[in-house]
Amino acid sequence: MARQGDKVAGLRIWLVLLAAAVLTTGCANPVERMRERVFRLGDTRLKTVLQQSLAVSGGIEAWGRLETIDGEAIATVYEREGGKALIEQQCQFTPGKKNVAVSLLSHEPGGVLTEVLDRKGNPHIYLQGQAKERYESDPEKLYGAAIKLRVLAHAMMGPAGLLAEELSLRYAGQERKGGRLMHKIEVTGELLPAASDDGYTSGNLLAVWIDGQTHQIRRIWLRYYKHDTTFGYVALDIGEYEKVPGGLMLPRYIAYAHSDRHQQFSQQQIMTIEIQNLQAELRGKDWKWFFE
Repeated sequence: MARQGDKVAGLRIWLVLLAAAVLTTGCANPVERMRERVFRLGDTRLKTVLQQSLAVSGGIEAWGRLETIDGEAIATVYEREGGKALIEQQCQFTPGKKNVAVSLLSHEPGGVLTEVLDRKGNPHIYLQGQAKERYESDPEKLYGAAIKLRVLAHAMMGPAGLLAEELSLRYAGQERKGGRLMHKIEVTGELLPAASDDGYTSGNLLAVWIDGQTHQIRRIWLRYYKHDTTFGYVALDIGEYEKVPGGLMLPRYIAYAHSDRHQQFSQQQIMTIEIQNLQAELRGKDWKWFFE
């Protein structure tokens, strides 16, 4: 009887500690966090647009149970001299409470280049070549990787990627882009790390256009600080959505292009990514928040 009593007492202590952790941290599973985030959006227009986009892209339940998205891709890099290079890639996206971690492996002539944006938003570059292996330390190259991977994460995560707590959203009305009427959302907050130790981040701005008919994200534009006090701009065209196992609707085509402060999309592309074999791994429905 004493042993049984000890077990019961131990279980009570564990439950008390668990309850205390809930009250202290306010933890909730990702599905609940996303629903709460949508609920707290003040602008009814913004809420409606995001709810429609979430619904067609798989729904909050599926996005909240997402563990990883994996894919194989062929990237076409357009060179300044007019040539182009084809590069095989593997990509992986892992959502977290604040940021989406991104890993992009590129099989280049010099070896395998790994570019990573971790869950804290910090970039890392590692080259594993036949003659040398090294971690990149050039701040400019690391910052460029952060820009490339951040917009790629938003393209792949769709409306779910806009619901991160550190981001502020504003409905900016409707615009006609590419002959289609689209809803425009402006995003500020922790988009990128500072370009340098004394760099700015407050002027960074992300703009997202959601198709008024399909409710899918079709265009993304980013204004980012360079290493001085001037801005740079990059634009993405997104398309060829397909439903993958698990029910998520994901894009298979992403094109990077030059842009300007007027959010004009250049016909001169920087790189296109055609993704194949997309896989989305979801947690089981019986998954519990305290195992997060």
